[in-house]
Amino acid sequence: MTNPFSKTCSLRSQKRQPKWMMGIMFSCIGAPEACEEVRVMLFDLHLHLPTRASHVPDPEHAEDCCIISRSARDNSRCLEFAQMAGTACAVFLGPDPMQRKEALEWIKQRRAVAYDHGVEASGRFSKNDLEPVLETSCEVGLPVILHLSRHGKDVLPKREAWRCLDYVTQHFPLLKVVVAHLGGENCFETLRFAERNPNITLEMSCLRETSRRLDISDPADVLKIVAGRVSAKQIVFGSDALWPAVYDCSDELACARQVFGADDLQAVLLANAEALLAGIENQRAFQ
Repeated sequence: MTNPFSKTCSLRSQKRQPKWMMGIMFSCIGAPEACEEVRVMLFDLHLHLPTRASHVPDPEHAEDCCIISRSARDNSRCLEFAQMAGTACAVFLGPDPMQRKEALEWIKQRRAVAYDHGVEASGRFSKNDLEPVLETSCEVGLPVILHLSRHGKDVLPKREAWRCLDYVTQHFPLLKVVVAHLGGENCFETLRFAERNPNITLEMSCLRETSRRLDISDPADVLKIVAGRVSAKQIVFGSDALWPAVYDCSDELACARQVFGADDLQAVLLANAEALLAGIENQRAFQ
């Protein structure tokens, strides 16, 4: 039996299906008799809302995803949207003590997971800042999403990403940790820890940007390196797109199709996110 994912395919996103995961249809290009359509299910672990501070979009046709808040002041809006849509939310952990306290309460209630930007924002790892986030997440059995890279011209020093992951691995070895953008410029540092700790997952959004930051011309080559060093169970799809996302020209999906066979592709696009986010209370996806 041929592997349908190895063929040259076009990609179009479908409207929300009656079931809880959004369907993606791969339609083969070529003679009609040679074409076949294969449905795979997709969960986007890194999706943002459009930037309108007081506006909560209508979630009627929301993709199944994790809505990532990009600032502490946007946490409430993202959480409200996620609750209406019945999907996941990651709240931003910023420097303000009151906002951090509020975010930690949401995590304690299993209404959201933590999205910690502290190391990236300050340029250094702080045990005192990160430890309460790790402890709270560990207590309720939810993962933490870490941003250990930067966008633009600046880079996060490798030693700070290393210090952060070393602390997490030593003191919270059973905690599920998701590193956004495959770690960006700190991808190889992240991989060194992920090879030793199966609870570290690499999320693949901004794949083209990460390839540039690593001075690797083809984004698929970055994903091949990652897939060659850790299990497919430690890789998860994300787009870093704005809701509602359109995946027709997604580098991440195109590269995933090149790198993974059918079973691993389904794990990367769906099953791994399902396992990671199963503890969030407001998700219809996992009820």
